[in-house]
Amino acid sequence: MDNLSIEDEEAWAKEQGVPSLEEPFIQKYLKGRDALIAQEKQQRSGSLVNRHIVYSRRPVLVANTCQIMRSGGCSHQWPRRLAL
Repeated sequence: MDNLSIEDEEAWAKEQGVPSLEEPFIQKYLKGRDALIAQEKQQRSGSLVNRHIVYSRRPVLVANTCQIMRSGGCSHQWPRRLAL
């Protein structure tokens, strides 16, 4: 099969029952695959956005916590190793 022309390869594939890209079930498979890939990308993107929001707010939360602790506005006694 090394020296076959494109036409010969296509004829050989057809004789062997190799499906072509134009066949409906191959097209259906490819569309489904593309939809799953798009869905996964969207889920990953959403996860990254949520993670960014959580981490970007962390310094604000820490600053607020430090301010509350310094002002004595919190009645909770923090363990010594966690006190700021």
